Order: sequence, then structure tokens, then C-alpha cells
Amino acid sequence: MCQRKSAARLYQCDETADCLDKRIAKNSLVKMIDTVLFDFDGVIFDTEPQYDIFWNRQGLFYFGDSDFAKKLKGRTLKNIFEEYFAGISAEEINKCEKSLADFESKMSFPQVPGALDFIRLIKERSYKAGLVTSSPPKKIERALSQTGIGKYFDTIVTSHDVEFGKPNPQCYLLGASRLNSLPRNCAVFEDAITGIMAGKAAEMYVVGVSSSLSPDLLRPIADAVITDFSNPGSVIKILEAGR
Repeated sequence: MCQRKSAARLYQCDETADCLDKRIAKNSLVKMIDTVLFDFDGVIFDTEPQYDIFWNRQGLFYFGDSDFAKKLKGRTLKNIFEEYFAGISAEEINKCEKSLADFESKMSFPQVPGALDFIRLIKERSYKAGLVTSSPPKKIERALSQTGIGKYFDTIVTSHDVEFGKPNPQCYLLGASRLNSLPRNCAVFEDAITGIMAGKAAEMYVVGVSSSLSPDLLRPIADAVITDFSNPGSVIKILEAGR
């Protein structure tokens, strides 16, 4: 009987011959990762602290919840309003939406350490790269214009491209489809629980980035966990080991 040992998909088995046969069969169906899909907030840019301030203010005003932002990480605005603002008037929702748009028009985009160097590195090594975010197009267009990283992505999926937000896998499956990549050949970098769940539901290899949450929260559900991209070579090795 086989037992999974690690994210590198190694196996231990008492029935050695049977286990070896299973590994050979498995490896014959699996290719190396050739596609990397990135979340935006908390993965490439460390914007989550700014969102925490905005959403905690909204949570305190509407619900008396000063820790409201924690519940929303990785979700689209549509999902947030549907799930948490059901009892709030349309007028108030419109006010909140306009406040968010104004906030996003002024927010800064500090880099997660090493993220841009890592993106450049995977492109040099001929990986396909996609940006898959719960953010709206207007914010992403502004961010890409300011930072100049849009040229590194072969496709971009925003909240307007999908009906269902994370943890539904639709966004990651769409990103893979646009790149003509099989899900099993894709790696996902995510910082949010909902995003990791989306990547796993898409049957992709998921690397958690502990920029906004403790590594201990990410390890049980991600295939691997990193603090940031400050050592790009070691992160590449994770991709090479991922199956």
C-alpha cells in the first residue's frame, strides 16, 4: 500500500514491486510543470496590508467587525457583496464600491521580495506565465502600467472574466485553457486560503506564499510554502520537483 510522503510526490511502500509499478504508471502520464499562474495581491505585490485597512473600516462601520478583512482574502468584490452585504441597501453597497474604486486608484504597489526577478527568471527559462486575480481590470491595468510587468504575462485573468470567484477553480482553469496548458502541468502561487483551494480544486500544483498568513495555516493545504521569492533559484527547484 502506497503512502504520499511529500509535495515532490515520493512514495513509501511495503509492497515494493507493486509500488514501483504504480510510480512508473503515474510518471508516464505526468509531464514537468511548464506553466506558472500567479495571484496578484500578496503574491507579486504586498498590497494586503492596505486592503486590511480599507476592509476593516468597512467591517467596523457596517457590522461592528474590526477584523473583517481576514474573511475576504482572495474573493472577488461580487462574492464579497453577495455573501456579506446581503442585508445592506443597494445605495450603501454603491457607496462602498465607489470608496473601494477611489482607494484602489491611489494605492501603492510594493513588491513582494524577489517576485519580479522570479517572474523574469521563469520567462528566461521558457515557462508560460499567467496572472490570475480576483481584482477588477481597471486596478490591474493601472498596476501593470506603473510597474511595467505586464509584458511578462502570456495571459491575464481578472474578476470580470469569471462568473465564480475563488475558491471555485474557474479562474485557474481559464488561465490554463488560454495558455493551452493541462492543469497537471500548471503551478499556482497563492497567498490566500481561498486561492489555494481554487488551485487545488483545479488539480494544479500549489505553492503558498506566506506574505499575509502564517506558513502554519498554508502547509496543510498547499503542496509547498515559501516566505517570498528572495531566493529565486530555490523557488525554481520547487517547480522542478512539483509533479
